[in-house]
Amino acid sequence: NIIIKFLGKTYNVTTNNYGIANLTFNLNEGNYTIVATYENSTIVNNISVEKIKFNLFAQNISYLDDEVVEVSFERNISGFVNFTLSNGITKLIEIKNNTAIWNISNLNAGQWDVEAFYTNDLFNSSSVKKSFKVNKANFTFDVSYSGLNFGSQTAITLTLPTSITGNITFFVDTFKY
Repeated sequence: NIIIKFLGKTYNVTTNNYGIANLTFNLNEGNYTIVATYENSTIVNNISVEKIKFNLFAQNISYLDDEVVEVSFERNISGFVNFTLSNGITKLIEIKNNTAIWNISNLNAGQWDVEAFYTNDLFNSSSVKKSFKVNKANFTFDVSYSGLNFGSQTAITLTLPTSITGNITFFVDTFKY
């Protein structure tokens, strides 16, 4: 057995058939000292745990487009990214190939913030925040009419993309319909 002292605790760890002992810790960033003793030999090691670094990407989009929010990690890592939008909606996405991607649909026009942090069973990293804008819709529509004669009624047809909802107001000369 190997006696390991770490963070004020003592662990008795059994070696395998190759003389290797494993003890798993999930540590916050910082510097640590670990002491291992086997029979009459003691080894002291200093451990430096670096901050989990990642990049958060979001871009300005137009209304009706999907926002693709992406987190990419510099090193191989497993776990999840917890995303939070400024309206309180959250999404937990598993990291695959050092990347976590959240596709967000149906965002209203305006300024948005997204915040992300790395998480696993025992640890949450500090968060990163990014702003993006959803611009007003930029779409085309068709207007058609038939039987347009002075003093008579006519039908005006407006064809919009199927995803557009709400009220439409027509102005003909200065009259509102």
